[in-house]
Amino acid sequence: MPVPESQLDTWSAQRAGIGSRDTYDVVRRRLEAGNYNGNTPNVFLQGSYCNETNVWSESDVDVVIRSDEFFYHNIDDLPAPDQTRFREVYSGGPPRYGYDEFKADVLNALRDRFGQASVKAGNRAIAIAASGNRRSADVIVAALYRKYNSFPSLDGATATEGICSFTSESTQIINFPKLHSDNCTAKHQATNKWFKPSVRILKNMRRRLIGSYDAAESHAASLLAVAEEGFVERCAELRFPAASTFTSSKDRNLNEVAADAIREHDRDFKKAADKWRALPLCSAAR
Repeated sequence: MPVPESQLDTWSAQRAGIGSRDTYDVVRRRLEAGNYNGNTPNVFLQGSYCNETNVWSESDVDVVIRSDEFFYHNIDDLPAPDQTRFREVYSGGPPRYGYDEFKADVLNALRDRFGQASVKAGNRAIAIAASGNRRSADVIVAALYRKYNSFPSLDGATATEGICSFTSESTQIINFPKLHSDNCTAKHQATNKWFKPSVRILKNMRRRLIGSYDAAESHAASLLAVAEEGFVERCAELRFPAASTFTSSKDRNLNEVAADAIREHDRDFKKAADKWRALPLCSAAR
């Protein structure tokens, strides 16, 4: 049964805008007011709210606080001469104020403002519980990360900047949220602004499928994995329709991606659907 266009309009809309914005403002001000050994960290958003792909079920706000007073790197991946030049420039020992001290100060700053019971240090982030009109928030405590491509000299070095954080088990996590956001925006502009609404539709489709039938959760997830890869990641930018109303069934067919791609995804969906239909009947999730 086809999905009504009115449902697609609902799914494509961005949700939780004002509440998320106000939550970010409160958390940002508290973080910026903290004491970090005299240093001034950078505070910024990451995740679906930052990228404008958030839906109603994603009400939390992801905030990054990054110290640039010390940094992590991948210099060991470069040729030996580059490694030598890097270590000649950065010959000092570990910083006296490092990641662990920074994270402890961030945790104290948040608990001073929001209370001990509302701020919990998790495995990957510090969670701030919702209260009143304030939504829940996750704070990633991070350091600057530089992914070096070359290090001929300090001034000639080329690197991509991101963030580096550590779990409670000391596992290093490297991410590039600003680069991801820039790429997301570029993709959105290059697709006549269809990209972000398409992502929101697919997120809502996943939630509807997984939430509707408890016994079919894994198959619903598999179906949406196929959809997300084919509809979003592999859609050529020039294949997206112009910013106008669809007028034919062909226009609605996967945004007119190549015919071979359509047939390939039809086969994938048929395989997944046949396996799904073979499941015994199950009750709706509550």
